[in-house]
Amino acid sequence: MQPNLPQTVLAACLAAAACSAAETFSAALPLAIVDPVAARVVARLPSGPDPHEVVASRGLAFISNYGGNNTLSVVDLVAQKALAPINLGALRSPHGLWVTEGKVYFTAEANKIIGR
Repeated sequence: MQPNLPQTVLAACLAAAACSAAETFSAALPLAIVDPVAARVVARLPSGPDPHEVVASRGLAFISNYGGNNTLSVVDLVAQKALAPINLGALRSPHGLWVTEGKVYFTAEANKIIGR
């Protein structure tokens, strides 16, 4: 975890039960940033369509937008804001996210290949 995120952890609020029924979001579910010491959600940020998995590294979170989509959502965890999504071109249904050496790797399930 980065020093500028000392009391904050990333929580994948990619399950409807974790989100308040009174809140409304687009068809995509939000990503929640949680302060574990205070046991409270400090921010909820939008993901793209059909969010499937999330991975965090160096203050950024990457969310796979599955279901035939060709994007990865990007969230700045420090600024607590959504950034422009990464367009994967012809690669569809990103899955199995992994970050190493500053690069995001994923499987493109529809294409049956690994992307970076």
